[in-house]
Amino acid sequence: MDGGRLGLLAILFEFIDEGRKVWTVGGGNNVYQFIYAKDLVDACLKAVNYPKTEIFNIGSDGVKSFKEVYDYVIKKSGNTKARVAAFPKGLAIFAMKAAYFLKISPLGPYQYKMIAEDFIFDTSKIKEKLNWRPTMSNEDMLLKAYLYYRDNKENIKFRKNVSAHKQSAKMGIIRLLKWIS
Repeated sequence: MDGGRLGLLAILFEFIDEGRKVWTVGGGNNVYQFIYAKDLVDACLKAVNYPKTEIFNIGSDGVKSFKEVYDYVIKKSGNTKARVAAFPKGLAIFAMKAAYFLKISPLGPYQYKMIAEDFIFDTSKIKEKLNWRPTMSNEDMLLKAYLYYRDNKENIKFRKNVSAHKQSAKMGIIRLLKWIS
């Protein structure tokens, strides 16, 4: 994850910036392992010079739950009105699938799994064989991306002809979650 990466994250960041509830699926206790772009580059460069053919998993260390990561970003953002809230998992997955089918949401099958299930790699092999270590935690990566969003949101609104990851995703029906208190 990179500080300038937005896409669907911009939806999360808008909720934080406006002091809204930041919704998790279920209790938000699931984990998802991110990778910092510079750490990915470092891992690739180390692998290029490795004399054997191997498969290496990479990702951040000390992966915390979505709830913990969101709480961290909210706390560091200085926005005391934003808070993490839980949406029942079964209802959330059903609603996401229906909204995707109706083409009124930017969330698709990949996102259902990402925000509702655990996704974490064992990185011990690359650490042992290539002496590689991640330099950023999930919470620090997400905070860095949020701060970029906060500092550039006016410019971001008017971006055109850029990668989907460099602009805000269209919120669609997700906008209704802003008004649930």
